[in-house]
Amino acid sequence: DGLQQLIPTIEKIFQRVAEVPGSETEIKRLTDRYLPMIINSTDSYLSYAKKNITGEDMADLKSEVVSGIRLVSEACTNLLNRLYEDGIVGYDPQFFFLDRNGLRELAANSDMCIHCAFIEVEGLSIMEAIQQAAMPIIAEGPVTGTSQFVVSRKNLFPAKNPEALAHRIDYWLDRPQERWESGFAHAARLDKFSMEKTIKRLTAMFEKAIEENKGK
Repeated sequence: DGLQQLIPTIEKIFQRVAEVPGSETEIKRLTDRYLPMIINSTDSYLSYAKKNITGEDMADLKSEVVSGIRLVSEACTNLLNRLYEDGIVGYDPQFFFLDRNGLRELAANSDMCIHCAFIEVEGLSIMEAIQQAAMPIIAEGPVTGTSQFVVSRKNLFPAKNPEALAHRIDYWLDRPQERWESGFAHAARLDKFSMEKTIKRLTAMFEKAIEENKGK
């Protein structure tokens, strides 16, 4: 039911943008509030869709959500194309969804990987990219934890600050050897965030909390 309710919401939001963007405020509301929710929901669905669950109702539900995903992709592509045509971005943009292997292949062939999320609780996509030695440039803000993955402040920029991001991109594009070395340094650092080591730290934290609260 929750996924079915998502479809008209997607249609309502992106139809407005796909036809005529009303104002900068509307676009900002889209990117800051609605788009992260939709992308997170889509990401969760893509993992779920791979499971072999039978039933006519389930097949219809999957079909509706896939249509919603296609609508999201088309609307975002249209929006980016308008930004390109208006000269706001200087390259022909592409927008698509990738599975894990597709993301890894893209990251492995990229000069760098930019993570602009200003609200982030998992950071799985940027971790996948870093594993392929794609050097990251990551947004830093009060409600995103992905900045902990970097090895240098040269790989950070203030969230929602496009000028600072552009400066970082120019810096690293001018230094291919340093960028290459930084990519592998980030990949090596990611070992500390492995599942095994994370579970050990989490277990130790719980054990410490239990011990400190005994008798209270």
